[in-house]
Amino acid sequence: MHQLRHNLLSWRLFFSKMAGSRTEKVGTIFSRVTGLMRSGALKDENKPIWYEVWKAFPPKFEPYHDRPPIIKEIRDIFYKEDIIRAKFYKTYPNATIDMTNDKTISISQKFIDKYRQLETSGNYNDDEIFQDVASFMSLPGSYTKPKSEMKENVEEDLAKEKEDVKIDIKVADIMGSAEKEEKEKEIQINFDIADVLDRKKIE
Repeated sequence: MHQLRHNLLSWRLFFSKMAGSRTEKVGTIFSRVTGLMRSGALKDENKPIWYEVWKAFPPKFEPYHDRPPIIKEIRDIFYKEDIIRAKFYKTYPNATIDMTNDKTISISQKFIDKYRQLETSGNYNDDEIFQDVASFMSLPGSYTKPKSEMKENVEEDLAKEKEDVKIDIKVADIMGSAEKEEKEKEIQINFDIADVLDRKKIE
């Protein structure tokens, strides 16, 4: 196909450089090559490779230079599988694909296959199918936590860390108070010993 396109462009360039009535505005490239072959200017064995293809499968509308372009809106192509996969990765963002291993089926593909299997039964709506497949994917080694569970786990971890910090602070306060009391006792003992010595000196 690439070779055909390149050959066709080469012939269009060839005709565009020819003077007079053989410009692109007169006829089509097919009609001009046909004219060259009929006049003997182009031998049959030298005809371009796209000529027979065009002859066998002519275009629905002749590509004249003054033909207005067809303005047609190009629609986005979505497959059912794309929608399921997008919803899966939105719910399970930490599900990864190993691009180096093409023999192992990805978690998302397993999810889609199971989704389609339940979908063919016709007894569930989309949300119910998604929830059922999510339960199926909770098997060991296949389950990835959704965002809601990830958020709950993060909040639990933060709360636990805060509690640990509070405990550490309380322990530090207790240790600090104990050390303070111990020092006060030592000072009091020193004062008592000093009083005893002073009394002995006076006596």
